[in-house]
Amino acid sequence: MRITNKMMNNNTLRNINSNKGYLDKLNTQLASGKKITRPSDDPVTAIRALKLRSNLTEITQFYDRNTNDAGAWLQATQDAVESTKGILTSMKAQFTTGATGTNTVESRNAILAELKDLAKQIYDDGNADYAGRSLFTGYRTSTDLIVKDEDLTGGTFKYTDITETFSKADMDKVTHISGKLSNDAVVDAANTSTAMQTVDSNSVFRIRLAYDDLDAMAAGDLELQVYNYYKKGEAGYDPDDPYKKKPITLSPSPNYQTKDASTYTNYNEYLDDVYNPGDNDVNFIPETGELILGKNIAEQIAALDETDKLEFVYNKSSFKAGDLRPEHYFDCVQTTDAGTVVFDSHDQAICYDISSNQQMQINTYASEVYVHGIGRDIDEITTAIDDCNNAEAKVTRLESMLADPALTDAQKDSIKTSLDAAKKEKDLVDDKLQRMFEHGLTTFSSYIEKATLTGTTIGTRIERMELVKNRLMDLKTTAKDLADKNENVELTDIAIDVSEAELNYNAALMATGKISQQNLLNYI
Repeated sequence: MRITNKMMNNNTLRNINSNKGYLDKLNTQLASGKKITRPSDDPVTAIRALKLRSNLTEITQFYDRNTNDAGAWLQATQDAVESTKGILTSMKAQFTTGATGTNTVESRNAILAELKDLAKQIYDDGNADYAGRSLFTGYRTSTDLIVKDEDLTGGTFKYTDITETFSKADMDKVTHISGKLSNDAVVDAANTSTAMQTVDSNSVFRIRLAYDDLDAMAAGDLELQVYNYYKKGEAGYDPDDPYKKKPITLSPSPNYQTKDASTYTNYNEYLDDVYNPGDNDVNFIPETGELILGKNIAEQIAALDETDKLEFVYNKSSFKAGDLRPEHYFDCVQTTDAGTVVFDSHDQAICYDISSNQQMQINTYASEVYVHGIGRDIDEITTAIDDCNNAEAKVTRLESMLADPALTDAQKDSIKTSLDAAKKEKDLVDDKLQRMFEHGLTTFSSYIEKATLTGTTIGTRIERMELVKNRLMDLKTTAKDLADKNENVELTDIAIDVSEAELNYNAALMATGKISQQNLLNYI
């Protein structure tokens, strides 16, 4: 085939243009540091780049944001729980002092003042937040754990249908001192007809509710519901409702009682009556938030299975600042001037995605640490200390009266009768307080254990979070390295390639120049 000069020139120009194009591509890579500038340059590299970038973005989200935010939340929660554990330990120390020391009025009042301050601080710790989000209130991160003063000013604030659940372990035995002398009783020389006071103590079983100062309820509205759940395969089991209640009937049925304190001569007489239930009675005391159980009812509850549930529904309109808000613990209905809100869930888990297909719960439920029993125990010890102080004041007052030389024998006998009753009352309430201090040691040990267990759980989550974070750091480094190798050029290598391309391009120009100078006439 005949090769003409024109053909040679065309081929030479095409090859030179290809060399220039390659050199331009290398220069672009050298300037940009990237292997490709558009997907069409290398579709395979472009597709891999998109996948690697997406993977790196996902890992960065987990590593730089999710794990950091979750870790900070967990650390804030752990700090609050550790603070609470320290307060509970201090409270236990006060009970130790009360159980082992000689309790004077001053020492009892000092213990009480310390316990009240510590109890207030505990619930304040429960109101802790992170970045403006409450730590212990589930999804309701904008709601405080406790009732505040502003909640109670200028409007309606009440809860109805508070549904509290118990087990037989929540039934306990308490001592009631009956026949106490009235604090305002007048015994003097002009009053010689004071009858001998019948002071005695009796033990009774009760279920203590989460709150006191409850709304009064008619006897017909009271019901201590007992139930379990139908098991799979059992008659009555509903697969669409696995938590369908299976009623448990108490026999004999409870005789519910509610009494009006205003119909009694004084409040002590009212308490003496309600703390002395009939065998089949369940006495509801709204003032103290207790269900006092008759002998037969208590025996039936004690015979229940550990998994059986007891449920009681009540209302409360009288709240004070520092009370725990019911919606974080119980199903209930809140009514304010803004309207009515139904709460039917309280143990709400907040979970963070901390890596691909891996979640972790970061929040702690209020019921795991900040239980109502702490405040209720302090309220009861307060009442017991007040009873001791009052009994001691009665004895001192009567002894002072008895020292009056102007008294007649009849008057002295009358005062001695009251004094004997007052001393018996003092012995009984002192003994009751001593046993409450001793019982408080066990109770607050259980609160400390509960807080310790919760703190351990949080610590385990933090350790797990650190392990995940370390793994994410390695994955981030690997993904970034792969993305760099896929998209970016090695500057040393590309510089060598550019030099080689320039050399080839210049050589092609020189060869073309020489060839272009020759034609057929040179050989004629």
